[in-house]
Amino acid sequence: MEDQENMEMMMMPMYFSNHWGFYLLWEKWMIMSAKQEIGACFAFFFMAIFFEGIKALRFYFEQKITDDIYFGFREIAFSKFYVLSSLLYIPQVTFGYYIMLATMSYNYGVFFSIVFGLATGNFLFSWRSVGKKIEGDGCC
Repeated sequence: MEDQENMEMMMMPMYFSNHWGFYLLWEKWMIMSAKQEIGACFAFFFMAIFFEGIKALRFYFEQKITDDIYFGFREIAFSKFYVLSSLLYIPQVTFGYYIMLATMSYNYGVFFSIVFGLATGNFLFSWRSVGKKIEGDGCC
């Protein structure tokens, strides 16, 4: 009986709430106060902006590849813009998953910080892609 009560206390709610006592990404990052929640919200707001910046930078490098005249796989695969775009894919996917996992904390503050951060980053960085078709512009 006591084990069941402990288990219920440790379970995270699977609905949006404004609770404290939840983990964000790592075991050491537990939100236990309003001050910690505000800090986490700012961290994820700026992480979301950075995420959108990485996506825009990758788009810029990929446009450079299509603007230059390349004839085959070797010329494209070993061009500096393709290599840079490929290397930037690592932090893009990493931050994309961090953002997704933080969203799954189901905390209002963290969720809306991420949404507003993504919107702000999109506003700041996506002006280069206006009117251009972007393939696979998903979360990650």
